[in-house]
Amino acid sequence: MKIFSMLMLAIGLPVALAATEGATKTVDYTHEIDAARAKRVQRLTAPDGWLTLIGLHFLTPGESTLGSAKDNAVVLAAGPERLGTVSLAAAGNVTLSVAPGVEVRVNGELLRTVELGDGVHGKQVVAAVGTVNFHVIDRGGRKALRVKDSEGPRRVHFVGIDYFPTDPAWRIEAEWVAFDQPRTVQIRNIIGQESPAQILGKAVFTRDGHTMELLPIQETPEDELFFVISDLTSGE
Repeated sequence: MKIFSMLMLAIGLPVALAATEGATKTVDYTHEIDAARAKRVQRLTAPDGWLTLIGLHFLTPGESTLGSAKDNAVVLAAGPERLGTVSLAAAGNVTLSVAPGVEVRVNGELLRTVELGDGVHGKQVVAAVGTVNFHVIDRGGRKALRVKDSEGPRRVHFVGIDYFPTDPAWRIEAEWVAFDQPRTVQIRNIIGQESPAQILGKAVFTRDGHTMELLPIQETPEDELFFVISDLTSGE
């Protein structure tokens, strides 16, 4: 009887330890997902997060009036009616000339003329007027103003994100298979422009008897790898 009990204890101990370890991993995984979701909301609701985006305005060569009045060449969703003018030079640099009576700041400094750059070279220059700020971005050689408002309606009225409950069964460890030579694919953005991205390898795993492959992209050598995942609810 004592030998049998010792044997059952010896067999049961690894099983119990495995069960405890599995439960701990489940709890850790759930906490990891919860933390990632909280961090995502924190990024979205930040004063300069994506919820503050109120406009993307592509510029034409030469001088364009800028402001919230409808007769401006570049009509902003918020801010002064007559903010000033923006000039796009042949070399791609953008300069802002501020209208009289309007206060525009860069890093807290009040300026009348702001060199916004070309959206590619040098440090990003962000011009702010009240709760609105903007900077130059480059999309396929075209220059645009990305405009944000910390008091924009999406941020002010944000009610959170709906999620399915976390399912630890979808915590999958994949094998990384590097390609001998990186592959290049064209990625289309929301405004229809295409830009190249590199695929350095693939993540391979088995799920319900099916072998799956995921191809992460890398837009620039400094970027992390990331997966673009969609389903039938993603539309086009």
